[in-house]
Amino acid sequence: MNTEDQNIKSFFDDMRKKDTKHTIPDFEELFPEKKASKLRYLLPIGIAASLLVGFGVWTKTPKTIGEGEELVITLENQEFTTDVLLSEDFPVFSWESSTTSLINDFND
Repeated sequence: MNTEDQNIKSFFDDMRKKDTKHTIPDFEELFPEKKASKLRYLLPIGIAASLLVGFGVWTKTPKTIGEGEELVITLENQEFTTDVLLSEDFPVFSWESSTTSLINDFND
């Protein structure tokens, strides 16, 4: 080896020795551990509570007649008629569009 190569080799050997003296900091020291957010726990609890309340409202049943009780509906003294409830004079049957005159004038 020539002296120039020897100088380069000794230079890099010295650098390696200096590098071994340096300590590498731990990853945790640079970035401290984050504290867990309360939202992380409260969000699933809130969703579960909402589902329980919604299920309770959905399954709420109306009052029913008990096993021992009976419900009797009677129709006494009722006259059954076949009268027409909506006559031809009812406003729904006599309604005309406000633009009917435009159509009629246009066709003339």
